[in-house]
Amino acid sequence: MYVDRKILEEKNDKELELYISPNDRYVSKSIEYAFNILKNRGRRFSLQEEEQIRHLINDKKRTEEIHIHENHIKAGNLVYLSGAIGIGIFIWKFDQLPHPAYNVIPFLALVVIFIMGYLMQKGVDWMRFILLGFVVVGTLAMPIVVMNILNDPILTIANAIQGVLQIWALVLMYKIPENCRNKD
Repeated sequence: MYVDRKILEEKNDKELELYISPNDRYVSKSIEYAFNILKNRGRRFSLQEEEQIRHLINDKKRTEEIHIHENHIKAGNLVYLSGAIGIGIFIWKFDQLPHPAYNVIPFLALVVIFIMGYLMQKGVDWMRFILLGFVVVGTLAMPIVVMNILNDPILTIANAIQGVLQIWALVLMYKIPENCRNKD
């Protein structure tokens, strides 16, 4: 966010004191400008006050660096919903698998899905590539799922809903503007 130093220089000392007080209202640059303007006007700060203001500026800078676009949150929620449907399927089909060891892969897939949702909501932008891989694999497996519609229509519909939710999340992740993407 752009802060015009000239506007802050027009404010009186009492107004500038509000900028350096610990509240969440101002960005780091405005706090830093207000602090420097007050020092230039002859305001003396104790070492403790200076340390507190520097700490406030650094905290603000850290929180300003992490910007999570609303599409990160929405996409994460859609992936969570897809995972919740997967849990329902897992519980419903748990005893129908021929061997308990066959439950490991669906369980691990669910863990990965929930980790993906968590990371998406934290603004990790590269998760869109991982989700793209999942969507491609899911799309390639869709003919097998559709052939199963006569044997288990509820499972087929649930899997199709999961696919739609994941594609929707993928679209949201790719619609995030470039300037809002986190580069980590």
